[in-house]
Amino acid sequence: MALLMTPMFASSLGWHHLLIFLVVVIDLTSARSVCDRSTLGSPLLRDCISLYDKLPFAMDEPKGDLTAARWFIEPQYLTKPFTPVKNPGTVATMVQLPKIWQLRTCRIALMSFPDSRGIIPRPVNYASWRGVENELLGGINQCVRGRQLGSVEFILNPYGKILMMGYVYERGSRFEQQLLNEHMTNGEPLDPRRFIAWTADVVGNLTSA
Repeated sequence: MALLMTPMFASSLGWHHLLIFLVVVIDLTSARSVCDRSTLGSPLLRDCISLYDKLPFAMDEPKGDLTAARWFIEPQYLTKPFTPVKNPGTVATMVQLPKIWQLRTCRIALMSFPDSRGIIPRPVNYASWRGVENELLGGINQCVRGRQLGSVEFILNPYGKILMMGYVYERGSRFEQQLLNEHMTNGEPLDPRRFIAWTADVVGNLTSA
């Protein structure tokens, strides 16, 4: 189980002035995978499994409570970019997106997802590491293990709304060398619909939260 917190703000005050939090308990177990080689490459399964086993705190902090609800936040997309955001009544560490891990041939990135206008509608999401890890493993099993392809994982809430995106890709792939570098340089959200092709039935009616 994970917590999804929906913040309600006064638009005139900006994101760093919290007024009300509506906390809803949800089961964050829904995701869909899209496999791809041309953009995401072909990471080796053994590298991705070894990297996955070290999530989420590889190289930055000791292993913590994976079931604790915490904020996943991308500060540049706040109403007032990079303004301070307080952790609302929880001891769990906030996670700043994008979050990227790497081991040999495999890379894993956790990122925000834009709507059809290219805007990040929800730069703050409330979830648990356990829920996110479970969804990333689905992409590894379906794409890397089954076909030695990279994967895009749509991490959803129970209503089919996309909370975040999980990318599993190869070192040196087009995603790493071109798209991710451009994102880091210009700050424009990465929309997988623009660089990975799939049929409509794969994604269905997925929309950003």
